[in-house]
Order: sequence, then C-alpha cells, then structure tokens
Amino acid sequence: MKNGEFRIKVAIIATLIAFVGLFGTYKLYTIYNIEKPLLSSIQAIPEVEQALLIKKTQGQYEINIKLAQVANIQAKYEEIDKMAQKKIRTGNYEIKIDDNRNASLSQFYDYAQLAVLQASADNQFLWLNQTLQQKAKNSGVSCSLRVDEERIYIQARDGKSYLYIIMPHHVIKTAPEGEKVS
Repeated sequence: MKNGEFRIKVAIIATLIAFVGLFGTYKLYTIYNIEKPLLSSIQAIPEVEQALLIKKTQGQYEINIKLAQVANIQAKYEEIDKMAQKKIRTGNYEIKIDDNRNASLSQFYDYAQLAVLQASADNQFLWLNQTLQQKAKNSGVSCSLRVDEERIYIQARDGKSYLYIIMPHHVIKTAPEGEKVS
C-alpha cells in the first residue's frame, strides 16, 4: 500500500469518527438539555396526567398531553406553551391536549368545530359565544369560550367528562378608511 492511499483511508476514517462523535454529542444534548427537562417540567404540573414528547422529522416536536379537568384551559395551555418555548427555541413544536369526552361532548365538538371556523373567518366571537352557549344548553353540557390573539379555547363539561378545543385563528386587522393595514 502506498503512503498516499494510507493517508486517504486514515482521513476518511477520522472524518467518519468525527461525524459520529458530533452526531452523538448533538443527540445527547437534545435528550438531556431539551427533551427530558421539558417533559419533567410539564409532568410537574398537577393537572397533567400524562405527557409524551415525540420528535418528528427536521427537528419538529409533537407534545401530547393528557390533562385532567382544569378550570381554565387557556391558562393551562399557555403555561405549557411557555415551557416549550423556553426549551424548543425554534418554535418548531405542536401541543396536542387530550381530553375525556363522551358521546354528548363528541356531538358538541362536531357542532362547535364548524361554528369556530365560521366565527374565526368573520371575527364574530360574540356570535360564537352565544351560539356555543345555546348549543351547550340544548345538549345539557356546560361550556366556556376564551379567545386571544392566536387561539380560540373552548372547554365543555358533561358530568365527569370534559372536552378541550384549542384552535388557531388569525385576527384580521382592519384600518380606518384610507389607511393601509400592514
């Protein structure tokens, strides 16, 4: 074997070892500095019954959480979201909240989903609240609606069963006549 061939083989092997070392270090970093601390902090919330962090392709995370009944789903969601923002700084994550719905709440969900889409498109949240309250009354469930700049939060209860609906929305900005909206 010539001296040049030996050096090329050594360089290739050294490059492979360095690559494996860097990849392994990155993997350990994500597990011990992002994933485990995030799961621990979420699981420390008293209402969290179960939390699961799934890493999808290209660094995207899915955070699945089974929540007990909470008084305010918006506050609980925002608490979890802030924890995720601290650890997953790219913002490349999705939070999914699991509830404990029954047949009555499933029917309410089917109705509410269409109403939420309509209200979000038209920015008619007072109409949405009235519509949901009427449907809840007719269905024998209790319901509350909260809205912020990013999401619509609906929670409904029927005895020991409960439903959480969290849907994104975009507030349509309107400007006085003659002015442009950026």
